[in-house]
Amino acid sequence: MRRAWNMVAGFNVWNIWKERNGRIFQKKISTLEEVWKRTHRQIRESILAEVWTEEDWKTTDEEADILRKLNLEQGMVFQQHKKNQQTTAT
Repeated sequence: MRRAWNMVAGFNVWNIWKERNGRIFQKKISTLEEVWKRTHRQIRESILAEVWTEEDWKTTDEEADILRKLNLEQGMVFQQHKKNQQTTAT
């Protein structure tokens, strides 16, 4: 689950950087909510697309709380992971 923590930080920094560049070079301004929604979407897409092992899904209570706040229940995500494995195996 440490990978999810790294993704949250990485996507946040990336989207803040992109927002900064948009403001400076394109005079385009997004709200904080729009920046967070982009980050949230990228995290969800990455978690659902990534091939993780069962060991990667072991979480602390704190990490499970973050998943819940992102509307990513651990069971749903792990189920998608299993589907991805089955699809690539056939």
